[in-house]
Amino acid sequence: MAQRAYDERANANRVADAAVKMAEAELKRAALDLEHAHVVAPISGRASRAEITLGNLVQAGPGAPLLTTIVSNDTVYADFEVDEQTYVESVRDATGGREGERRIPVQLTLAGDKSHVYQGTIYSFDNRIDAASGTIRARAKFDNADRALLPGMFVSVRLAEATERNELLIPDRALGFDQSKKFVYVVGADSKVAYREVELGKRVQAQRVVLKGLQAGERVIVDGVQHVRPNTVVAGKEAAPDAEFVAAK
Repeated sequence: MAQRAYDERANANRVADAAVKMAEAELKRAALDLEHAHVVAPISGRASRAEITLGNLVQAGPGAPLLTTIVSNDTVYADFEVDEQTYVESVRDATGGREGERRIPVQLTLAGDKSHVYQGTIYSFDNRIDAASGTIRARAKFDNADRALLPGMFVSVRLAEATERNELLIPDRALGFDQSKKFVYVVGADSKVAYREVELGKRVQAQRVVLKGLQAGERVIVDGVQHVRPNTVVAGKEAAPDAEFVAAK
């Protein structure tokens, strides 16, 4: 082959390679333009109605019109307030940091459906106490696999303590009041009624925590308190636990 023919063909090959690379670059630019023509959400979930329809003008920037809104389907967050005393006594000193906080159980119920209790955990606490309300903002995370929870619902939230501990509880109906004193009637081994002044802690549903005045295992009169007096002999019958309290345990 003549040198001239070889040089012409080598040059044609280089031109063809350049044309291929140019075509690949144009393809990439077209793909990028196509990608810019679609808005991709950073999360998956359920989209609201389309605020912008075919034929409307869209634009970029801070004044751009809203296209739609998306909410997550798999999990939901519930925001609520925790009073300062509860946070200090039950959360702050017992969790040992953010990882410990996220193990605190939380229960959620809907306003019109108390029978279904959703189980979740704390997601985060705020970094400060609100001086005006004396509370700290908390956020809990709940699984929403059945899609029953929707953003904006009004719910009731119950926060558990960070650590387990044994407490002595008595029903509210067992309490008696003597001016500023609170008391219960206990039944001794001889079936005689005894007056016992008690010091109470916080409320747990229809029960109260007893801090002083009673020991575990003592029998407390819960029904007919107004009909008994100290040193009288009674025939006691064990009462069934409150169904609401048993179901929530």
